[in-house]
Amino acid sequence: MNIKTPLPLSLFDAVGALSALCDKIDDAEELDKALIEEFSQADRTLAESVDRRKYVYQEAEFRIKLAKSRKEELDAAIKRLTRVQQEIEKSTRSLIEANPGIPFHDTVGNKLSIRRNPAKLKLCFDVKDAKNFSNLVDEKAIGLLGIDSKYLEKVSFFTLRTDLIRDDLREGVNLPWAEFEYGSHVRGLK
Repeated sequence: MNIKTPLPLSLFDAVGALSALCDKIDDAEELDKALIEEFSQADRTLAESVDRRKYVYQEAEFRIKLAKSRKEELDAAIKRLTRVQQEIEKSTRSLIEANPGIPFHDTVGNKLSIRRNPAKLKLCFDVKDAKNFSNLVDEKAIGLLGIDSKYLEKVSFFTLRTDLIRDDLREGVNLPWAEFEYGSHVRGLK
């Protein structure tokens, strides 16, 4: 024999049932035992619904704290492992540079070597990002919306054409305020 137990009412349904019962009580001439028992049951159902919500809310809060704790642990592990990688590359680079005549390779035959990174443009002055500008409007919007000029401020700025700077540096043009910076990496560790 399969006995079905009724599903608990959601908070929304429990509030609706209790509200309807309150209306029924307001319209009743006398409160009989059945109506009082029905009210007690509806009140219990509402309380149980609130308890379920509180449980789920607290469980979510607990899981959030747990996840944050795990995230902190993982972030710390990432930092630690990144430092390990950097130290391995640094010491390997030192060994290769100190012993250029020794062929460094792994058991499969993959060679370790020091390779130059692509050129990175280095400027001898600080540049600013344009991210500091907000509330930008164009002339079309100004005309369309009829924005009075007293609400506007014209701002102009210059941007560096880094593509042209790179091209000129590659061609040997001397720019005292810009140069290529080359780094290097150990190839074959990955």
